[in-house]
Amino acid sequence: MTLLHLDAVGTQPKMADGTDVATAFAALPSGSSTIIVLLHGFRYAPTAPHNSPHSTLYSLTPNSRLARANVSWVGGLGIEAEATNGNLCIGFGWNARGTIWRANAQAQSAAIALRTTLRLLRARFAHRPIAILAHSLGARVALESLEGLSADTVARMVLMSPAVMQQHAQTALKTPAGRSTEVINIISRQNDLYDAALEWMLHPRDVQAKALGDGLGHAQNNWLDIEIDHPQVSRALMQIGHPLGPAPATVCHWSCYTRDGIFDLYKAMLCKPRETPLPYLRRHLGQPATPRWSRLINPDLRRMLLPFALKS
Repeated sequence: MTLLHLDAVGTQPKMADGTDVATAFAALPSGSSTIIVLLHGFRYAPTAPHNSPHSTLYSLTPNSRLARANVSWVGGLGIEAEATNGNLCIGFGWNARGTIWRANAQAQSAAIALRTTLRLLRARFAHRPIAILAHSLGARVALESLEGLSADTVARMVLMSPAVMQQHAQTALKTPAGRSTEVINIISRQNDLYDAALEWMLHPRDVQAKALGDGLGHAQNNWLDIEIDHPQVSRALMQIGHPLGPAPATVCHWSCYTRDGIFDLYKAMLCKPRETPLPYLRRHLGQPATPRWSRLINPDLRRMLLPFALKS
């Protein structure tokens, strides 16, 4: 699988090596397999010496002191740096450094650059499915990129612990591209603290604002919440051949890609959609999300705190 590195420079996509994006795409073989676009989250940026996604998450040989950055997404998906079989993966970099408010604002510009990238991909590879794997704020980039795209541009998205509010996702799903994209929302009660912090920092006065960590339920036919630390989901994953290793910590924003076995699941979802259709995944893994804090705080204490400090 060929691996390309792109960056959002303002609202424009640029090849990391300076090559014109359309020219780079035109030189690739046509192929027929799924094109996978990778989107990192908060604190990464292509120009950051020690926090570039291209030398960490998007590298076959990441070399970082941070455990969360020392995981190769491309290796987990079985991607090679160069291949002649027409397979294609794109590591998409954007500036998610600075404060959460700054990175959240930058996500909007990155979404425009991603939208252009997806249009160029669709123009060059008219019949190939396009899938997106996004973490944290990268999920907002992915969802917002759907605005203005034609239906069937993106076949499937897998969002890992998305740092996105429910209302933003619902808006994206109302677009032509959003109605035709299958979205798999990977959530975890390990991420509760980060979801709450996102709500408090970005919407401090709106008690109704909820992060996607609470899921969207089954109101949308093309949306599926999968709570990977739900006991029944854990058992079901084992039964369908995708057992996960133990969670690395009680509170963790990165367990959605650091747990042993998780990339085998993502590889099946992204590269073999016919073997993992949404109704099949929903039947086995579509348990209703458990309440926030249910595995972090004693239930009696949770009931006492909710009216004063915590969003349910």
